[in-house]
Amino acid sequence: MIINLKLPFSSLLLCISILISFIVPVTLSACEIQNCRDATLKHGLYSDIYYHLDSKDENDRYLASIIIAELPLPNEAVATLSKKEASEADPFCKLLFAYILAKRTQETKFVDDFISLYPAGAEQSQIWTMQEKSYFLGLESPLQEFLTALATENDKAFLKLVSGLRYSDGVHGEILLSALNQLYKQNAKRAEALMVNEPKQLKAIKEY
Repeated sequence: MIINLKLPFSSLLLCISILISFIVPVTLSACEIQNCRDATLKHGLYSDIYYHLDSKDENDRYLASIIIAELPLPNEAVATLSKKEASEADPFCKLLFAYILAKRTQETKFVDDFISLYPAGAEQSQIWTMQEKSYFLGLESPLQEFLTALATENDKAFLKLVSGLRYSDGVHGEILLSALNQLYKQNAKRAEALMVNEPKQLKAIKEY
């Protein structure tokens, strides 16, 4: 039964994110994966949230993408989202589709698209601004968190993170610096080689 609550979309997603954290792990362990995927597409959260990806409100699209990226998606949904990414003209919307596809499938094509589309330098402020409106999901943007995970092995992802460092401040600067410091500790030689032309930024990362 679907209860029609007249809540702002951000409030609705807060409720959904809480439910996902408690319910989804239990549900997935209690039923067959394919059945769960089919139900998610046809009757579940995906079908309820999907249309928000086309919202005129940028924050609605951002929030919808984050939630959908945590849901099990059948091949039918992946194919639909892949077509939307390919035809999307807006760079930020295209990034959101790439994020969902990369996180859910882990396919090289979608991962490469996500890294390529992720903004560099000062343009990362768009993601930080979106996250400031969605702090109930955490202080760090899930998009940046995913890029950080990819950066453990992907040099392009690592350099995208580095490019935003000089333009970040406050909590965003702390989170980014902390992430880069952890990556440095995992492989210092690699980090130093990649940042040979960024001595000032490298020093800040090492001393964090």
